[in-house]
Amino acid sequence: MPVLRIESPRLSAEGAGQLPEPAELVERLNWFVRLRWRASAAILGVVLIASALDIVTAKTTLFALGLAHLTGNVIFNFIAQRVSEATSRQVLQNLLTLQIVFDLALLMYLLHFAGGADNPFMMLSVFHMAFAGMLLPLRKALAIGVFTGLLYATMVLAESSGVLAHYPLLIGSSAHAVAPASLWTSPLYMLGYIAAYGLTGLGVIIFVHDLVHRIREAEALRRQHAQVAQARERLARIGSLVAGVAHTIRNPLHGVLSCIDMLQQRIDRQDGSAGEILDLMTEGVNRIENVTSRLLVLARETPPPSAPVDIGLLVQDAMQFAEVRARARGVVVRLELQEVPTLPVDTERLTDAVSNVIDNAIDACATNDSVTVRIQPTPSPGDGVRIEVSDTGSGIAEDEIAKIFEPFFTTKPVGEGTGLGLAITRQVVEDHDGDIRVTSQLGSGTTICIDLPLRPTARAA
Repeated sequence: MPVLRIESPRLSAEGAGQLPEPAELVERLNWFVRLRWRASAAILGVVLIASALDIVTAKTTLFALGLAHLTGNVIFNFIAQRVSEATSRQVLQNLLTLQIVFDLALLMYLLHFAGGADNPFMMLSVFHMAFAGMLLPLRKALAIGVFTGLLYATMVLAESSGVLAHYPLLIGSSAHAVAPASLWTSPLYMLGYIAAYGLTGLGVIIFVHDLVHRIREAEALRRQHAQVAQARERLARIGSLVAGVAHTIRNPLHGVLSCIDMLQQRIDRQDGSAGEILDLMTEGVNRIENVTSRLLVLARETPPPSAPVDIGLLVQDAMQFAEVRARARGVVVRLELQEVPTLPVDTERLTDAVSNVIDNAIDACATNDSVTVRIQPTPSPGDGVRIEVSDTGSGIAEDEIAKIFEPFFTTKPVGEGTGLGLAITRQVVEDHDGDIRVTSQLGSGTTICIDLPLRPTARAA
């Protein structure tokens, strides 16, 4: 079901920091493949140096594992070149997970044949856990951390108990373990060593994941602020233009209306055709006047509200204007009113905004459809008031729902809609630091939900 949510910057942190989109995951996948080319070169280089210095014993095996890492990255690179933004998020996350698990398993094999726990490069696995915390959801990253800890513990315990052969690092001509022999054979030392390694890895995962999450939240908030600023700038430009046009048109319109009124007073009302023509002229001019009034509402700035208003009474006043139209169309309008706090709002502008939403709901309905208006506290107690208008009408197409708040966009037939009603509603809600959400399904109706905060900021309205 298509959903559009437009929020005040005060509330825009909600929903930030969500999982990255497929496009971002594709970029991360390719970045990780590029990073692994360097890792493959580093592994082969270290093995070559260690072999030349005669530090390791299993030289052939280590070279084979280095080539296995290189071959694996060739395969991963082939796959990465064939994924796109159309690939599902789950598939992309699984590819990243597979790469990290492959690297960790290969690293443990390399370390096993190059000194095991004696090898200081053991801490390289912490980098992979950091990558997991950075690139994957926390659940997957923690699972990788647990997998790494178990893999490491199995290798160390198997070597210390003699189940697996120990391949020591060679210093000069004698085998040498970095840890003293008494510690190496002590179960308590080994358990502490494993626990320290596991806790370090899990700590790194949680820290990196939290850091990336906060950075993503800040970036999402920055983007949303930029979008709001662009929208306001567009509205400001439109407002400057339409205010001038509206004022230019309005003055001669008032003159035309005055002339029509004088003609109506002079014409003999028994001449029905002339009177009817004048009535049609009056209706047409009034419609133009209505458009100019809406343009001025869209363009103007008003001072902040000073006194609290009963939102329930405000909505009931807005409904009175719509009930006549609803009865004429055979549409049932219902009110569900809960006790809500009073709010400092601009009564005239908010009444106009709510009327626009109700009018649109009625226009979307056919005979025997219904419109339900609900006034209730917001889901978080003490946060404010929610005004919800639901209809059982025709609904909004998915490709149109993102445009409904744009000035002059309308789905109504030519001559029946100005495309300004919801644009005005959006501006009024934003000016009160509120947010507005639209949920619609074609053929099943639409719900518009307005949340107004209990304490708007000083710039409200």
